[in-house]
Amino acid sequence: MKQFSRLKLSKQIVNFFLFALVFLQGIATSHALTLEQKLDQVKKEQSTIKKEAEEEIKKIKEKIDKKKDNLKTEKDDNEKEKIKDEIVELEDDITAEEINSLVEENNLNEEKKEHIKDSDLKPDAKVEKLIDVDKEIDKLKKEINKKDNERQKRNIKRLKEKKGNIKDDDPDKDEKTSQHEAEIKRLEKKIASNDEEIAKIEALGKDPYHKEKEKKYKAEAERDAKKKECDKKTGKEKEDCKKELEALDDKVSESNEALEEKEEETLEGNENYKEAQNNTEEAKKESAKAKANASMAKKSLKKGFNMKNSLQAKGQKNLSGNIYDLIGHIIDFAIGFIGSAAALVILIGGVIYVFSQGNETYSGTAKDAVLYAVIGLVVAVSAYIIVQFFMHMFYA
Repeated sequence: MKQFSRLKLSKQIVNFFLFALVFLQGIATSHALTLEQKLDQVKKEQSTIKKEAEEEIKKIKEKIDKKKDNLKTEKDDNEKEKIKDEIVELEDDITAEEINSLVEENNLNEEKKEHIKDSDLKPDAKVEKLIDVDKEIDKLKKEINKKDNERQKRNIKRLKEKKGNIKDDDPDKDEKTSQHEAEIKRLEKKIASNDEEIAKIEALGKDPYHKEKEKKYKAEAERDAKKKECDKKTGKEKEDCKKELEALDDKVSESNEALEEKEEETLEGNENYKEAQNNTEEAKKESAKAKANASMAKKSLKKGFNMKNSLQAKGQKNLSGNIYDLIGHIIDFAIGFIGSAAALVILIGGVIYVFSQGNETYSGTAKDAVLYAVIGLVVAVSAYIIVQFFMHMFYA
């Protein structure tokens, strides 16, 4: 009977441990499922973003088709140019939708990484999943830069077309040409910058940098696991655990520094990246030069316009001056003639008065002649003064 009881008790103990083992396994499984559910939810959100972008792009493409039909029937050259610009803008809208969609997907990928880091997965499993997400992020980043390059190249093509359409007799030809060239160089600088970013992503997506990143993620995963372990302990065990955690914190810091050094070393030794970097620097210089040329052309055009206005104003002033000078000469001649005639009349009147010998008729005539001559002289001088005054007032 005692042996039976002992056997029964042993079975109960075994069943208890089996139950506990199954229970703990169930907890672990539920955590794993929770993480998978979160990742599935992120995937669904990414899928929704793609579908919404595709629907919007479809609508934009319909608008482009209508614009192209209008372009075929349009006769006016100016209207054709407007339609072409509108088509390019709509094509840019498509690219913008694609890029925004990719950016939102990558934001959700970052969310994936946070879910993985917060999970109870073992360090090695965490590292594997994080690296997979990083690869997806890098892939989308490259796609974003490539899409942006497509947009810049399309706009460069349109600018070159517009530059070629500038007529030789256009007074603003130099300014328009320099402005288009400056914009082209600016877009080329953007393309070079995107190419540099793509080269960087490709260089850092390989070993040895890739292996160094794995070490960093593993150090962080071990640190996070130890932190959760420390949170469950108390007393001296917790204090000892915190010391181990501090050591792991130091390990994470060291791995971060090692990763930064490896990034710098990898990029310095990558020929494609160095070439892309040099192209970016060259494009920046060309862009700055073209911008300066455009600014100078604008100033020259403004200066030429001001000079033209100045010459026109000067010509008008000279013409007005010539007219006023002619009038002044005529008045001077008239007043000189009147003054001379008045002086002559006064002289003759004086002679007649002297030789009148008391004859009232001759003496009266002589007096009247002198009087009228003096009055005429005063009127002429007054007229001259008045004319000169007004001429100086309206024409300095």
